[in-house]
Amino acid sequence: DDLNRTKNDLDFAYANFQNVVEPDLIDAYIYEVNAIMKRYQFLMAQADLLSSNPQTTETSLIAEALH
Repeated sequence: DDLNRTKNDLDFAYANFQNVVEPDLIDAYIYEVNAIMKRYQFLMAQADLLSSNPQTTETSLIAEALH
């Protein structure tokens, strides 16, 4: 669910980025796209860990990702 929501957020941020001409808004959308991409990469890594070890809990996934 989080992965799908993040993908939708990323699509929305890209669409907004493509429709702005104001330099400050361009900068803002670049930061937004980068932040969402980081979240997407994190969620993909969590999904990979979960698929390789289905017994892993969400808490241990987060702890593993932070180390």
